[in-house]
Amino acid sequence: MKSRVKNSLQLLAISACLMWTLPSYAGNIIVSGHDADFHAITGNTAGVQHFIQQSLLFARNGNTAPILFVQSDTSNISLGDHLNSELGLIASGYTAGNTPGNHYVIVNSTTLSTINLSPFSAIFVPSDHGGTLTGNDLRALNNRAPAIISYLNAGGWTGCLF
Repeated sequence: MKSRVKNSLQLLAISACLMWTLPSYAGNIIVSGHDADFHAITGNTAGVQHFIQQSLLFARNGNTAPILFVQSDTSNISLGDHLNSELGLIASGYTAGNTPGNHYVIVNSTTLSTINLSPFSAIFVPSDHGGTLTGNDLRALNNRAPAIISYLNAGGWTGCLF
């Protein structure tokens, strides 16, 4: 009996040492559920722009590669209670461009289905109410879920969902 307990404790100690030395890093992700892209343009603009800035700073974790911004169309703006999510990102200090810095690259749902995700530091997903997220965007994100999860788990890039 003592031998079995001793062997179990040794095995437990070895396992703990192995787990301690193995790196376990995954990318940062923000899921707010708040329509920050909408309120960055109207309402408490300064506070929400700061929220977007800090969220992307956290999500990017020092990576200065451009952000992948998902927006297929702006047709839901005609509903009257939606604004162009891109304007919220711009108001928060980001500009269109594919170079390092506070830049973003817009992709529609069709392009999202095949684009290489590794050159991007984060994914900015607009809000569905108040912003410009569409059903096509959601389907494309769902279809890319395995790729998105793989990159997050590998720490290769990070995601930011609004």
